[in-house]
Amino acid sequence: MSAVISNETGDIEGDLKKYKFVQKIPIPSYLIAIAAGNIVGKRVGPRVTIWTEPEFLEASAYEFMETEDNLKAAEKVLGE
Repeated sequence: MSAVISNETGDIEGDLKKYKFVQKIPIPSYLIAIAAGNIVGKRVGPRVTIWTEPEFLEASAYEFMETEDNLKAAEKVLGE
């Protein structure tokens, strides 16, 4: 997540701790993802990480291993 935490200690609400984040850089809504559960990550490039359930990690990493090359090709056409 690229948002910056705005209350380092968190606010106590009952038996829960609530954190707030600030996102100063606008991003399109289709670039937002929320994941919960048993997930693990694997880096497949200098700026690409695959997140999935452990049993799908290697297959997912294989499927997306060319993502960095695709990003570089797109940047040649569109800019960084």
